[in-house]
Amino acid sequence: LANGNTLYCFGDNDSPDDAVVKEVDAGGSLVWSWYATNEYAIAPFLPPSNVYRQGWTHLNAVERLPNGNTLISPRNFNLTIEVDPGGSTVWSINWTNIYPGPFPLGYDPHEPEMLSNSNLLVGLQREAFYDVVEIDRASNIVWQYQREGLRATRDTDRLPNGNTLVAENGFIREFDRHGNEVWRKTITWAVEVNRY
Repeated sequence: LANGNTLYCFGDNDSPDDAVVKEVDAGGSLVWSWYATNEYAIAPFLPPSNVYRQGWTHLNAVERLPNGNTLISPRNFNLTIEVDPGGSTVWSINWTNIYPGPFPLGYDPHEPEMLSNSNLLVGLQREAFYDVVEIDRASNIVWQYQREGLRATRDTDRLPNGNTLVAENGFIREFDRHGNEVWRKTITWAVEVNRY
């Protein structure tokens, strides 16, 4: 972070007792933490619900925003949330409201990025539509990329040229605003091949 501290998340096999977001100073001392249980120890999030996959939240990303709030991605909750410095949720996206349907195992949002226009860019996977989607603060889809075979989208980033970089299983791809692929790096187990 700009103050020299480090912000990180923990979600692999986490439990409701765990602090899933922590901020530590340069000496490693804890200066801030966030417990999902403070707000989400309610149905439908607590076991025995089906959210318990590789941990309770399986939180996979955290980002400190310019306004001092923190963007958090609890994958198993099908949510992307923004919390204030006190740890209270001030804004959230429920992906089941945007993509309603019979997807009992969820949408698995990964690596949300708050853009300079306050829109949210995120990759969805698993039983969802395998989208890379940009939504505004009112949860309206303003841009998306989707194609057959898009799987396990792990990260999405908006580049300075306006294109979007997508990391998925076996590939890193760059797409323009029309969804045209302009660059690709193919990754295999033994060989990495550049393709342009």
